Amino acid sequence: MTVSRKRIGDLLVDSGLITAGQLELALMQQRESKSRLGDVLVSNGYITQQQFIEALEFQLGIPHVQLHRQKIDSKMTSLLPQRLAEQHCVMPLRVENGKLVLAMADPLDYFAIDEIRLATGFRVEPVIASRDELNRSINRYYGMQETIDQISQHLQLNDMNDDPSVHDEHSPVVKSVNQIIEQAVLLGASDIHLDPQEGSYRVRYRVDGVMRTERLLPPTCIMSLLPALKLWLI
Repeated sequence: MTVSRKRIGDLLVDSGLITAGQLELALMQQRESKSRLGDVLVSNGYITQQQFIEALEFQLGIPHVQLHRQKIDSKMTSLLPQRLAEQHCVMPLRVENGKLVLAMADPLDYFAIDEIRLATGFRVEPVIASRDELNRSINRYYGMQETIDQISQHLQLNDMNDDPSVHDEHSPVVKSVNQIIEQAVLLGASDIHLDPQEGSYRVRYRVDGVMRTERLLPPTCIMSLLPALKLWLI
């Protein structure tokens, strides 16, 4: 997809959502605060976040996605470092036709696109998502990977079955279980399935009668999660 290099502010003026005067003031505030223009426009009340997204989608022809409805491959967190995801407020969704499909709050952030292309080795195919959804997805997927890594490290040093701290509310096991359940609530899932596969377990949710896989977990982590899941269900 070829993205026009017209600036966001000009697009919004052309679409009639803001005036040239509002844009000039917002640009001045942006330079002072070093914030993103879209955030300044929304915080000033000139436009809503949804209007901002719809204007970009219409003017640029870049699709808008709702991240809570997207199936995000858990491997994406290892493809794009968390630092870059947080810095640019982006979420990698999948690799498709040799391109990285990347959810972005600002699809005209060419610096971010170039940096992510160099970091991943993939050309970037941007799609638009709200900043709030992006922040939630980054916290959810990268946070889950972080807790899984913590569990794996703990397993190398300790026997979790004999470790009373495993059931502490701040332990990586309990955090991981909470994340799985929070994701189910967010998706509106009726049930959660942990399906054994060769060398891994699939975490699957039933949403509107359809099963969807959210991530793969190593068997060692599942064995540690099961006691915490049983406690949660009691």
